[in-house]
Amino acid sequence: MKTLEQVARELDALQPADTMPFQRKARAIQSLWRQEHGYPAGTPNNAPLGSRLAMPLAAHTLANFGSDEIEQVVRDEVMDTARSSGTLSGKPRIFNNLLSSQPMTFNLFGVHSKTDRVINT
Repeated sequence: MKTLEQVARELDALQPADTMPFQRKARAIQSLWRQEHGYPAGTPNNAPLGSRLAMPLAAHTLANFGSDEIEQVVRDEVMDTARSSGTLSGKPRIFNNLLSSQPMTFNLFGVHSKTDRVINT
């Protein structure tokens, strides 16, 4: 049986900063998800990192988001330069980092945000 470290290494998900098993598992699971969906790994620091999506493909496909509705909210709130001026969403992190809280927030609350805009207009 392979160790978590061996699996993470095979998935280009072994990071020295991951000091807790939970961190390493999360990075490995996200790397598996990326592979299963056929997305290439991102290459920060010119080395593949399995828990990142390749740019600019990640921004073009919005693969880090869970539904068409959420993707539309991201287009409206993040990609529209007039609306996103002064916001805290970091690019490219929101598009390419599979472990970032930024895309997770849109995935959790994005549809609710879109519904509020429709109701409040």
